[in-house]
This record gives sequence, structure tokens and C-alpha cells, in this order.
Amino acid sequence: MDITPFLQTGRNVLSARVLRFSAINAAGTSMARTPIPGLILWCAIGEQKLHTNSTWKTTNDQKTALLPSSTWDLRLGPCFLNLNEEVHAGIMLSGWEEVEFDDACWKDSEIRTMKRKMSPMLDSRKLTPRPIPHLPEISRRFDNAITCSNNSSLEDWNKLLQKDSPVKLEASTDTEFDVPKIQILCAESYENDMDAGQPRTKEDRTNSKPGNYMGQLILISVTSPGPNVIMNLSDGAHSDTFGSLTPLVDKLYSTSVNTLLNCMHETHEDCPYYEQNQFSMDTRLQLLYSFTISCSNILARKTIHEFYASHRDDGLLETHFPNPGRSMNIPQFSLYWIFMIEDHSLHFCDFKFVKQYLGTIDGILDHFSDHLNEIGLVGQFEEEGTWPFIDWVKEWFTPARVSSLGVPKAYFETGAATVNSLVYAMALKSASVLCEALLRNDTANEYLDRANAIIRAVNEHCFDSSNGLYLDGPGANCSRKRGIWTCKCIICDIILHVPSRGQSRNLWEVWEELLGPWKMMLDQNLTTWAESESMVSSDCHGWSATPMYEIMREIVGIKYPATNDDERCLTTIVEPKFDLVNQIKGTFVTGEGGSIDVSWENPGSVKLRSSNESRVKLILKGVFYDVKLVTEIDHSVESFLLPFLAISHIIVAVHRPLSIVHQTGLMRGSPSGKYNC
Repeated sequence: MDITPFLQTGRNVLSARVLRFSAINAAGTSMARTPIPGLILWCAIGEQKLHTNSTWKTTNDQKTALLPSSTWDLRLGPCFLNLNEEVHAGIMLSGWEEVEFDDACWKDSEIRTMKRKMSPMLDSRKLTPRPIPHLPEISRRFDNAITCSNNSSLEDWNKLLQKDSPVKLEASTDTEFDVPKIQILCAESYENDMDAGQPRTKEDRTNSKPGNYMGQLILISVTSPGPNVIMNLSDGAHSDTFGSLTPLVDKLYSTSVNTLLNCMHETHEDCPYYEQNQFSMDTRLQLLYSFTISCSNILARKTIHEFYASHRDDGLLETHFPNPGRSMNIPQFSLYWIFMIEDHSLHFCDFKFVKQYLGTIDGILDHFSDHLNEIGLVGQFEEEGTWPFIDWVKEWFTPARVSSLGVPKAYFETGAATVNSLVYAMALKSASVLCEALLRNDTANEYLDRANAIIRAVNEHCFDSSNGLYLDGPGANCSRKRGIWTCKCIICDIILHVPSRGQSRNLWEVWEELLGPWKMMLDQNLTTWAESESMVSSDCHGWSATPMYEIMREIVGIKYPATNDDERCLTTIVEPKFDLVNQIKGTFVTGEGGSIDVSWENPGSVKLRSSNESRVKLILKGVFYDVKLVTEIDHSVESFLLPFLAISHIIVAVHRPLSIVHQTGLMRGSPSGKYNC
């Protein structure tokens, strides 16, 4: 932290308010805490040391108290943060940050540590270098003014905000006006009252009718010192790297990026305002999204290692971490950590990073192996504090059984949920890929054999041959969630490619229907995606940023992993969907820190430009083109070949359809849906 701009000649004051959660305080479930509270500051400027020590003065903040969880309105949902404060203005301590403040009645600080002479105990607080950059401060514009005082013009203020036109303020006047702003202080939205006992409801987030303010508002006061002042608005530089002539696609992309960035701080949060928890399943999705817009993996590496640090004695990981202690565990979420590691390996080809986690991966897989029942399926998790959650599916809920939330009924009725076996089989296959890459072939083969055994058991006990459907459990009913994982596990190795034109036409037929939940949120003027179209608790939920992944991987068609050819040249597969978006232009990240510009202005022709020398396998309407890109040189490819076509950096060849594609896909449906094949 650079304090230089705040220093002044003479005496200076270093001051801080410290928020401390005790070991028995339920607040901040996403925050780790040490047994001993305190403030640690380390600063050396030449010979002068400003470290925290016994010369610092302290006092208890008597004016502010955290409200107990008993005051929380449970109609709002679980109390995850529990950070509501009660401030007593009458005992406000003022001026303590100033040089002139008299701290004679404050106590000297005490140094508390477990370290002692002749003792092996160390300090419980271990400081390490920060692995990620500090959060940036990014300038943004206001959208518009809603109201202002009588001595100024609302029209003038809006011209200032939207067109940079100057506003003239009369001398010696105070001016106040309300404007919406993307950043918010203490709530993710305002909502309708629940005084009559009705459920939570939200509407247009920009509704500014008196008495019904919705969205994000901030009050700005401007005092003109006189004489008359001309006020101008300065804006920070900001540029987008994606654009199309389809406004809906632009909005889907920008809202998704905004959602993802709002869920990335010290950790990958499921939502930045309501829970702030880093769940492994949610985080796996958010990492996949972030890999489409950034070549950096520093937060991904930190995230993977944090879950590794949460390793439990039963082989599983904590469901969300960091956290202050024991919490309900969802066994299946530990498998998503394995998927997370494989995703990282495919994107960054860093298998050395993987090696340290193989032992933990093996422990997770063994935990599931220990829960196989007599017919070879993953059975029930009966340990205390376990929640066998799969996903939010309303048809699964049994009112008399709260533990049934997100759990297939077959789990309780038949003793096994098919999806648990399928996800376990996929995790075994992912672990096999990682071990094979590290030349641990015996272990890789073992995992593959175990996966195949699980799939055989599913085929034998969970398949209804009369209608060709897989069931939620042995002899149970069927659901779409189970069918999705069946596709991933059983046919991911024999996926058949149909011509690109046919793929995009099929997607086009359901495009409008699939976009319904996101379009509804846009109609309500959300600037980030909500948790789902039906759950109103969170107005910003990372897993709902699915559209940015679909635009990158399916519409623009940049696939992963990128590979190196015989000449050590990076090869990226690009398969654009012209039929969905007629015109598009953007810069998209590829492997090893590179980027590629992809654009088309009419269906059937695509223009490519690369930031580094690379090779692209371009697929246009089912035809493969091998294109070698030279740095910063444009290359155009038509979807049909003419006899006189001669471009030195394009080698044209028609290949047989690929038999295997990348195994990660995202469900094109409800924002709360996660995967399909």
C-alpha cells in the first residue's frame, strides 16, 4: 500500500478500525479467522519503522455493534453474512484519526502470540506475499439523473452525465440530485415490502417513481463556492474487446462479464452481496468463464490451492472455503475440484502444477469408492453434517423433508441417485487424464477401469430399455439432470459431429426459448445476472454468466484446448456459428497468453488476426481449413473454395469428423443449470 500521497510535513497519524469476528460469532461465513485477534502492519521507510507494536494506542469501539443473528428476517433466506450493524450516534468517537486527538486515556497495545522461549509453538498468523494483485479502481459513468434541486436543471445534469456537456452552478448555492450508479454500498437491490407476509418480489431495477425506488441510487451534493462555477465530468478510459450488430448478443456478453467481475475479489464468490462464499461447483463454472476473457491464471491457481488446503480427514474437501470452521459438506462438490484442475491443465498446459494435488485427488475418489453399494453404484452419504445436494430442481423437493432440497427423490427411495455415480465416473476419467499426462500410467488405467465399472453398473441397474431412458436411481423415474450426466459419462468418447450448418440451425430453432430467463432479467434492467429466473435472493450470481461462455465457445466458436503442432506452433480450433449472429467482431484469448481477433460481416466469410504466430484449424460449414497466422497480419477465409484461391499462409484440407471434442459444455437453459455434453 502506497501511503505517500497522504503524508504531510510534520506529524502524521496512522489509524485503523479493526473488525473482529470471534470464534463463536456466526458472521462472515466466507472469512477465515485466527484464534487471537489483532492488527498487523509492517512498514519500513529508511531507518524509520512503523510496525504495529506496544507503542500503538487502542480502545474498544463502543458505538458500533454487530446485531445477533436472531434479528435477521428469515424470509430473506439464510443469514450468511450476518454483518448488520447498530450504530449509537450519541457515543460517537470523533477526531481520533486527526493529529490533534488526545489519546492519553487509550490503552497501550499488547503483543499476543503463542511463541515462547524454549517452546516449539509458532505464531498462528503466518504472513505470506499476496499472490494476486490488489483490486483496481475503475472509473465508470452514471447512467442518468433522476431528480435534482429546484435551482438547477435535470436536463442539464443528464447532458453532463451522458454527453459531457458542462453544467453552470450559480454562486453560493447547494445542489443535490440522485443518480443511479453501478457500484452499490450495502444492498444488491431494493425490493417490495413484505409487511403483509407475502414472499420476496423484485421488479424493474431502475424504477424511480417516488416511494418505490429500485436499483442502485447514490446522493451527490455539490456546493458552488462562488462565483459561478462550470462543472465538467471526466471519465476513465475503458474499451470493450467484443461487439456485434446484434444488440441482444452485446448485452448478453457485457452483462455476463460484469457479473463475473463482480464475483471476483479475494476469491471467486457465488454472489458478492448475499453470501460471498467460494463454492467448488460454482467456482469451477466461474473459472471456465474467466478463461474465455483472460490469459491470467493467478486467481485460478490461488483458488485451487485454497480448496486443497481445506482437505478433511475423510478425504473430502470443504464445500466452500475459506470458512471459519466446520460446515455442511456436499460430497459431490469435491469432485468438481478435480474437474477444476483438469480444466486448468487443458487451458494452460501446466501439468507440473497438478502434481502436488494427485494425493488429494486419490483421497477424494477413495471416499466415493468406500460408498459403493452392493450393486456397484454410489449409495447414500450417512455421515453427520452431510448434504447430498445435486442441483436446484423444484420437482425433487419433499415439503416434510428439508434435507431433500436439491436431492433426487430416488436417493431416499432406492438408496442411490444415478447422478452421483455418473459424476464420480467422470471424475475418475478426469483423474485418469491427469495421471496419464504425468506418466503415471498404472494409476491412470486403474481410474479408467473403475470408471468403466461404474458405467456398467449404471447401464445394468439404472437404464429402462423399454423407453430408452436412464433413471434417477435403480428402478426410479427419470429427469433431465440425470440424462445430462449420462450423456457426458457414457457417450463423451464417441461424440459424432454433424455438419456445422446443421448444428447452428438446430441451435437457432431453440435460441429464443433458451434465452428467455436472461431476456427477462434484461427487461427488468439488471446489470448483472440473478441467481435464476425464479430465485430473487441474489441479483448477481456468478454461475448465471453462462452467455459469455456460449458466445465465446459456441457462436464465435473458439474451442479449447489449444495444442502445439509438429513445428511447436500453437493450434486453436475456431468453428463460428454464422446463422446465429450475422456480424461480429472481437478479440479473444487463446492458449499461452495469446489472443486472436475474429470478425465476420456476412455469413460464410471470417477474418482472423493473431497477436502471435499461431495456427488455426478453422471449421466453416463442416469444412476444415488449416490457417497459419503471422503476427498482426489479417487473414480472410471464405466458406467455399475458388480455383484461383492462393493465400500463402492457408493450407486447405477436408478431414474426417473428429471423434472426441472437449468434454466441457454448458446447459443452454435456466441460469441455474450447469452442464451437458
